[in-house]
Amino acid sequence: MSVTPPSPVASPLAQYAARPSINRNGQVLFDGFDLSSSRSNRADGIWERDPGAQPPSETHLIAHGADRSPVWAPDGRRFAVVRLTTSPSADVSERTFAIMLYDRQNLNNPRMILFADHGRSVSSLSWSPDGAYLVYTLERFDGRSDIWWLDVSSGATGPVTTDGQALEAAWRPVSVSRIFLPLVVR
Repeated sequence: MSVTPPSPVASPLAQYAARPSINRNGQVLFDGFDLSSSRSNRADGIWERDPGAQPPSETHLIAHGADRSPVWAPDGRRFAVVRLTTSPSADVSERTFAIMLYDRQNLNNPRMILFADHGRSVSSLSWSPDGAYLVYTLERFDGRSDIWWLDVSSGATGPVTTDGQALEAAWRPVSVSRIFLPLVVR
C-alpha cells in the first residue's frame, strides 16, 4: 500500500504541527499546542488530519492540553502520547510525566502504560516496527538524558543508555532475521 505524504507546501498542518506522526493509512496526528498562540486558533489537544479526504479534514480527538507528542503505532490504530500529569504543587518541575496508549476506535478509555517517576520528563517516543515496544527519552533530574525501552503490554521499562548523553532513538533493522534495535542519537 502506498501512502502519499502531505504536501510540503504551507498548509495549516505545516504551519502549526510540530513533529507530526503519519500512519500507514495516511492520517496525521499532531498536537494543537502552539507556543505562539497568536498564530493559531486551534484548540489544545491531539488532532488528526486526513489529507486524503476532499477537502482534507481535521478532527479534534483529545480536547485537553495535557497530552502531547502523539505517535502512531505500526498497526495504524493505536497511538501513544506523553501526558503531563497534575501535581499538588504549582511548580511544573515537580510534575510527573506519563505515557498513555489510545485506541483510535475507543478514545474514551486510554491506558497508562508508564508513570515516569524515575526522571524529570519524557519525550521522543518511537515505536518498534512490531508495535511491542516504545523507546523514549528520559530527562534525568540532573538535566542529562538517556534512552529507555518500554514493553507496551506489560509496562516493564529499563535503560538503553546510562551515560546521560542520548537525545533520542529510532528503530532500525538488523540484517539477521527480523530483529530491530534502537538507534541512539547523541
